[in-house]
Amino acid sequence: GPALLARLFPFKRGLTHSYWAANAWALYNAADVVLSRLVLGPGRSRLTSGLVGESATGLLPSVSPGFAGATSLAATLPWLTRLWQRPEWDEFLRALSGCGLAAFAFGWHVHEKAILTALVPLTVRVLLAPGAAQREHGADWHFALQAAGHVGLLPLVYTAAEGPFKVAHLLGYSVWLAAASGVRLRVALGCAAVLGGTY
Repeated sequence: GPALLARLFPFKRGLTHSYWAANAWALYNAADVVLSRLVLGPGRSRLTSGLVGESATGLLPSVSPGFAGATSLAATLPWLTRLWQRPEWDEFLRALSGCGLAAFAFGWHVHEKAILTALVPLTVRVLLAPGAAQREHGADWHFALQAAGHVGLLPLVYTAAEGPFKVAHLLGYSVWLAAASGVRLRVALGCAAVLGGTY
């Protein structure tokens, strides 16, 4: 009924979740907060209140659910077009991951967990790639995306007792993935430097 539709399409919950997922709308909202503070003064933006619900932007135009949906759909078209032209298993996994990434980047009220819709098929694609050259082609990009995506998930495990476990898990998974997928050393070291700078 109506309660199920409200959960599936949370239009009354606002463009971004109270803990902003690292997508295009978080950047848009951050730009609005900065511009609002510079032009209107502090305290004019409600986008950083931490409350779930619709919040008006200060200076930039508000984004409607329809615009977010149209932007998401437009971002999936290159992936779907390529799949239509080359209907192969590898292209299907690439399109599935690309469409998940497009929905994460431009979707309405996206949670940080939604990055997994892009990471899971991309992981399958990289690990099951038929040749070393094909695996290496996608492995570097995949490794960087999974590192960033997992860092975005770390705040969900928030107690001090869980801190060492979550960092050890992330580093262990990253080392395993780099070895299993053939990531070039410079990419792995670059991601490690970024991860080290965040914690």
